[in-house]
Amino acid sequence: MLTLFSVPKAFHGRFSTIQTNAIRSWAQLRPRPEIILLGDDEGTDEMAKQIGAIHIPQIEHTDTGTPLVNSLFEKAENASSNDLMCLVLADIILMSDFVRAVGDISRLSAGKSTLLIGRKSILDIPELLDFTQSNWESSLRQRVARGGTYGTSDTDYWVYRRGLWTDIPPFAIGRYYWSAWLTYTAHRRGAMVVDATSAITAVESTHDYSHIVAVGGRILESPDVARNAKLFRGARFWTTTNAPYVLTALGLYKRSLRHRFLGVFLSLDHQLGLDFHIYRSLYLRALHRVYRLFRPVVLSLRNHILQKSLATK
Repeated sequence: MLTLFSVPKAFHGRFSTIQTNAIRSWAQLRPRPEIILLGDDEGTDEMAKQIGAIHIPQIEHTDTGTPLVNSLFEKAENASSNDLMCLVLADIILMSDFVRAVGDISRLSAGKSTLLIGRKSILDIPELLDFTQSNWESSLRQRVARGGTYGTSDTDYWVYRRGLWTDIPPFAIGRYYWSAWLTYTAHRRGAMVVDATSAITAVESTHDYSHIVAVGGRILESPDVARNAKLFRGARFWTTTNAPYVLTALGLYKRSLRHRFLGVFLSLDHQLGLDFHIYRSLYLRALHRVYRLFRPVVLSLRNHILQKSLATK
């Protein structure tokens, strides 16, 4: 069995619809997972009662009121009745392929420590979904196929065995760096990091980021982001593009050297804070970087050849 845990924001306005759709989708999964909702923001206790989830109101926060990642993991793991855990962000809709992928990776990993992650699809879903309709999932999949777009190369769910991380720094959740730390540290500790984007359709409804306390409206200047950056030192900005393994409908595969090479470039951009979005053309961007890196060598070699050619005339 699996335990899902999450920390919702207050159920206000747009986020009320987004989070209601997401959390209710988890309750539709079969076999149904244990669900733990953490935090005391408005509406969390009511939602937990509606779907029969465990509610843990007391968690630690930063000075700005953002939940701490280490507190979430500690509280959830202590309350869980399962060893197989999944942190999922409260705006992510999950469907039947999620359960299937978790089962596949448990079977294919042959008992090895594993971290399952993946990219989300973004779709505008303004209405509450009707989960009483038997075709709600197929209908949503059709909408994603028609109008969905991939989000960033980061992940919004982490499936792992209890105890994979025992020393998580007090990161502020949702303020960059923390998710990369989880992914990179799992890899460093010998876990198989698997990108399940091709096997799992995780859907996030479009929303803004007005809930983040920022300086002058600039999210990257949020005090929580600066705090996370300090805690992140010594790690690398790993995302789904860096995962050494890929899970598809056909099985588990080791990612090719070419794709892992491209992932390094993406990670460098994240690390420098230059671009937090997946590039539309990975190959062209990577080639451009290689060209910029080796351009001085190429020019020097060309000049040397020209000078040598002139000297022989």
